[in-house]
Amino acid sequence: MSINHEIITNKNNLPVNIFSFSAQNLDRYIPKHWHQNTELLFCIEGSLRVWEGSSEYLLKSNDVIVINPNQIHATQSPEKNLVLVIQFPLDFMKTVSTGEYNRLWLFDVNTLKSPLKNKSIFKYLNNLVEEVNYESSNNIENNLKKMANVYNLLARLVVTSIIEVDDATIKKNDKNLSHLSKVVTYINENYKQEISLDDVSAKFNYSKEYFSRYFKKYLGINFTDYVNAIRLDDAFKRLINSDQNLLEISLDVGFVNYRNFYNLFKKTYQVSPREYRNLYQKK
Repeated sequence: MSINHEIITNKNNLPVNIFSFSAQNLDRYIPKHWHQNTELLFCIEGSLRVWEGSSEYLLKSNDVIVINPNQIHATQSPEKNLVLVIQFPLDFMKTVSTGEYNRLWLFDVNTLKSPLKNKSIFKYLNNLVEEVNYESSNNIENNLKKMANVYNLLARLVVTSIIEVDDATIKKNDKNLSHLSKVVTYINENYKQEISLDDVSAKFNYSKEYFSRYFKKYLGINFTDYVNAIRLDDAFKRLINSDQNLLEISLDVGFVNYRNFYNLFKKTYQVSPREYRNLYQKK
């Protein structure tokens, strides 16, 4: 996933993206981002930590959560897991809901807050798990079975798991995210350099105090922690995919010194950068 406003492209010829993933790099944090797709996460095995807005959830086996369009979220795999992902493009959802979705209502699905009212939903999710892992998953018959299960799944979610919303609120949120996207893009392009709250707020003509509140409100994380999360994610990838020395990594991704990088890495992953590299190379 990209770190800011993510644009998702379908990887098959179906109107929705359906795939499963198993964590390869335990504890890797995917920084907060958003996209227009609706995303359903079904934890099959293990666990998946999900941040949605300012809330944090630990999904375990048979837990389900739906991330609505333009909802800021992040994920982390604290252990080996298997997760089914269904991504519904916004145009698809608007078509099947005759324009009501993301205007009059959104999904309200999080089994950690309340159980699913229609247990048959698990039947269709498990059917999709089997079909995704089926050897001939791209043949016509299997594609039709996938979409039949998708439509059955949506039909039951719409009846039991939606919440009414105000169109004006949706538009206001989209407008705020449009502004925020420019800020986040700037951060993504400049995090390897020295970058401060004062610099960014001044560049976008905000007062420091207002910008700090605005950033925290919509991303659910303060400015410094967000920049460091991006730097840490870059460092993490370099750590396991290259033989670059640790000091060079820390400086190349924007940390002012190795000690700063070391302390943040250990706080996040509970091991030092060198220890993690050694553990990964032994796998």
